[in-house]
Amino acid sequence: MTDNALSWTTVDIGSEPPADYYCPTRDVADGRLPKLFALAVQNSLSENKASLLTALAAELTANCFDHNLGSWRDIFGCWLSFQYVNQSLAIVVADRGQGILQSLKHVDANLNSDHDALIVALTKQISGRYPERRGRGLKFIMASLNQEFPRARFIIHTGETRFDAVFPLGNTDLASLLTNPNKTVLGTYAKLVIVSNVK
Repeated sequence: MTDNALSWTTVDIGSEPPADYYCPTRDVADGRLPKLFALAVQNSLSENKASLLTALAAELTANCFDHNLGSWRDIFGCWLSFQYVNQSLAIVVADRGQGILQSLKHVDANLNSDHDALIVALTKQISGRYPERRGRGLKFIMASLNQEFPRARFIIHTGETRFDAVFPLGNTDLASLLTNPNKTVLGTYAKLVIVSNVK
């Protein structure tokens, strides 16, 4: 599931994801989130934490639509998949849109790299849809993971830059968690892994 989603974002010419994972519209993505909530509760997360986790996934899927309207490379919509494996719940959200750098350039034209754009997205409540007020951003996801989900892992890969962190972060310098892997993501790929038996 995970490798397939990542591969889907790196090929030059995209195709529709498998029907079980493809969300061509926001309504379809929203309609699948209750299944994620149910899966989280079934696997030992409290209803409060399952609700928060579902909100984090909703933020990721909303980003796919909010920041790529009219800017899809080829396949519109997003990939949304989730599964429970080895006492962990893994959620993957991906799109073949313009990526974080191009989105944030609408707000800050001085951004010149995927690295810098990702740092801004992770640390500031900023939107490429400015002046519209859209969502709570990746900063909200980071804060929620730090406070509520010990041992959670969050990966986000856009363009040539990948962020990979295990929470809580403490005083870790976010720049030290960024790498430039061999694969270039044409859009954005995000993976969230929650260990369900950690209270």
